[in-house]
Amino acid sequence: MNRPKRIMVIDDSMTIRVFVCANLGRYGYEIEPSSDAIVSIEVLKRSKLLPDIIFIEENMPKVNACAFTKILKEDKKLKNIHVFIITSHISEPDRKNAKNCGVEGFITKPFPVESLVEVIESKLGA
Repeated sequence: MNRPKRIMVIDDSMTIRVFVCANLGRYGYEIEPSSDAIVSIEVLKRSKLLPDIIFIEENMPKVNACAFTKILKEDKKLKNIHVFIITSHISEPDRKNAKNCGVEGFITKPFPVESLVEVIESKLGA
């Protein structure tokens, strides 16, 4: 039996974390919510079971999504995790910068949970 797909959701909004966790949980994914990108990096570095995909809010306190992704991509253990930014608005220069940091795509708020499922399934398969 295959293990469930693991998803980490990093957002300082409890509303977004609860929405994503509740809805993706119905699809059988294991969800790990976090409100702090710095803490998430430390948790990931110590973890034996890594997420397959991380959805992170663009403008997190302490470290933004681009800087977070850059840290992940520089770490041998973490570099293969797929990272997608959750954002209300992002300019074209910011999109290019995020892509250069290793971000694979963007989810625009507000979003239906199906848009997250589509990203997960396109990256990890059904």
